[in-house]
Order: sequence, then C-alpha cells, then structure tokens
Amino acid sequence: MVEIFEETAFRNMSKVFDDRFHAGELLAEKLVEYKDEKDVYLLAIPAGGVPIAFIISQILNVHLDLAVTRKLHIP
Repeated sequence: MVEIFEETAFRNMSKVFDDRFHAGELLAEKLVEYKDEKDVYLLAIPAGGVPIAFIISQILNVHLDLAVTRKLHIP
C-alpha cells in the first residue's frame, strides 16, 4: 500500500529545499524505519534523482542502484 506524506509546514512556500542534498536529508528523515535494512534497495532516476538518492542511501545505509530510463516518442 502506498502512503502519501505531506509536510504542512511546506505549504505555500516558493522554496522548500536549499539543494538536492538537502532534499535527500529531509526525505531520509521520513524513511528512517528502513535504516540498515539489508533487503531495501533504493532506485535513482538520473540525473536529478541521483544526488537525492545518494544522500538517502548514505544516511540509511541501504543499497543504491540506477533506474535508467528513456523517453518513449509517439509516432
């Protein structure tokens, strides 16, 4: 089941994060229950998701891998 998190303090803010690393730190705080779990894999989508996922994987000590994607063009 998917659970949606909403941080009400971020409502109506024009700038929530200082940078992608800051976003990763804040997201890792929300995912702390997965810390040191050996069966957890974090997938990052290049390019913007990689810095965020890297910080999360370091803080939570979980596996990190890339999910390389390609746009599908409509003929």
